[in-house]
Amino acid sequence: MVAPLHIAICGAGPAGLSAALALQASGHRITVFDQFERPRPLGSGLILQPSGLAVLDWLGLGTRMRTLGARIDRLYGKAAASGRVVLDVAGKEREGLDVHHLLDMFEKVRGEKLADDALLLG
Repeated sequence: MVAPLHIAICGAGPAGLSAALALQASGHRITVFDQFERPRPLGSGLILQPSGLAVLDWLGLGTRMRTLGARIDRLYGKAAASGRVVLDVAGKEREGLDVHHLLDMFEKVRGEKLADDALLLG
C-alpha cells in the first residue's frame, strides 16, 4: 500500500471535486484550490454525461445529484442564420444526462463528503 500523500488539486469543478473525493477515500490528504472566493451561481448549468454520472454513483453522490437536476433525453440545436441542424443527440445511449448548477454540486460535495480543511478559495 502507498503511504498517504498530500495532494493538491487545481479547480473545484466537477472533475476536481470528484478527484478530491476519490483520493480522499483512498486515504490521502487533499487540498483543492480554486480562484473564486466563494461559490455562487455563474448563470449557466452543466451537463453530466453518463460516464460522469457513473463516477458520481461510485462516489456515493449520484442519487443526491440527480435530485438537483433534470433528466435530458435529447439535445437538439439549429444554427440561427441558416436553420441547419448542428446538434441532434438522442437515443438509449444518452439516457441519464442531467443538468446541474455547479454551485449545487459544490455545496453537496463540500457539505457531505469533503474534509472541512480541503478547500482553499480565492
